Amino acid sequence: MSVTEALDDFESKKILVIGDIILDIYIHGTVERISPEAPIPIVNHQHTRHALGGAANVAANLKGLGADVTLVSATGEDREAEYLGVMLDLEEIAHDLIAVKDRPTTSKSRIIAAGHQMLRIDHEMTEELSPEQSKLLLEKILDRLRQEPPAALVLEDYNKGLLTEEVIHTVLDKARSLAIPVIVDPKQSHFFAYSGCRVFKPNFKECARQLPFPLKPEMESLQQADAYLRGRLHHGISMITLAEHGIFISDGHRSHLLPTEIRQVSDVSGAGDTVTAIATFGIVQSLSLELIASLANKAAGLVCARPGVYAIRKEELIQNHN
Repeated sequence: MSVTEALDDFESKKILVIGDIILDIYIHGTVERISPEAPIPIVNHQHTRHALGGAANVAANLKGLGADVTLVSATGEDREAEYLGVMLDLEEIAHDLIAVKDRPTTSKSRIIAAGHQMLRIDHEMTEELSPEQSKLLLEKILDRLRQEPPAALVLEDYNKGLLTEEVIHTVLDKARSLAIPVIVDPKQSHFFAYSGCRVFKPNFKECARQLPFPLKPEMESLQQADAYLRGRLHHGISMITLAEHGIFISDGHRSHLLPTEIRQVSDVSGAGDTVTAIATFGIVQSLSLELIASLANKAAGLVCARPGVYAIRKEELIQNHN
């Protein structure tokens, strides 16, 4: 099956994404003088752009590839949550967003002038959801799984408190009972909680922090890391993103290390989300490990060439695939 045929077949496949969502805010302006109040630049505001971030960006990438996507997450009771709801509706991404009182919707505001990011302001709470809130979240997730089991399930962890141990284990157990492949993008808090998932996709720094030995972006070292992770997680496929060094992928028998495709890098924000979406597409369509890594490299390169968070589109992937 060609990549084009695989993407055509992926059209309208149901994918469930669960994880921390973020509202990315880009405040653009110009700098012409320094403040008389302090030695800082004065930014003359020109325009503001909002983008789907975190798990919402994974969902947007999957939607761009043609999937029928549902997103389950939590927000605060604020204007940022309203923005996210409207933006998801515009992207035609189905969503169940739990509004949590006294908890802000995670947002990242970037102030940009002359193409350079000058400052980022994060508005967030990283405490885990309470048992009652986790129970409500699980009810929504299990209800979605009962209605119509998806072709794949993505757990997108940004360490913002949504994916508690209870949520992770309950979702993995249910997915296993329904034979649904689970693709995981982990963070450090619950790194080893995702036992038995189909794809485990940390980045190099996240992986290096969890290993009892030094990690290098080289095949022998990465295979050693894969063996260690496999001994702890008993998962199917390791996929480690290596920034400028490319992507490593292994199923415990076959391993591939694909170098990064050289492109002009404008912004690396969201590239990991794109890789997660491509991995999900590859698993659902039973693509080879090498092809999954190759497509992920291409897609990540394309989004990094654009400023801000950007979701890949099916047509772009076809056009740039050799």
